[in-house]
Amino acid sequence: MADWVTGVIAGVSGIAGGAATQWFTLIKESRVSKKARFRDMQFIGVELLLKLTELSEHCRKLSNDYGEAYFDSRNGLEETVPSVPVRGFTLEGIQGKWDALPAELLFRIRELPLTLASIERFMGDVAKYDESHYFNRRMDIYGKQAVRIEALTEQLRVRCQLPENQDIHE
Repeated sequence: MADWVTGVIAGVSGIAGGAATQWFTLIKESRVSKKARFRDMQFIGVELLLKLTELSEHCRKLSNDYGEAYFDSRNGLEETVPSVPVRGFTLEGIQGKWDALPAELLFRIRELPLTLASIERFMGDVAKYDESHYFNRRMDIYGKQAVRIEALTEQLRVRCQLPENQDIHE
């Protein structure tokens, strides 16, 4: 009868050992996977952080643009035109795995080109139909957009655990 008990104990020990090995392997793979995903998120986060900071600074310049006088020799009239041109914004060329970012951040970043294009269409309509308020609207809209982009940049920086930008003016 002792042989029977010894066989059962050996079998149960073998199964328990195999299960423990599988469990520890799963935990190790999970940790490695989380670290790799975090590194991927940091990598794309750095590129996006720089791109968003640049965009925010450009929106700030647009929001501080009072325009400059332009004399149209064809009709002899002087009008005020923007002195800071709007640049197209694209996310082309961003290296890294986009799926490493949290869904909400990914959505907010990916919608920026569409939002900026929509603003440009709106400002084109304002220029046609409400020319007297064009610069006030432009300053307001781009100022608000700069604040939104700065908030998004901060969320990205915190989520990716990246350092704050160094201000050279301090």
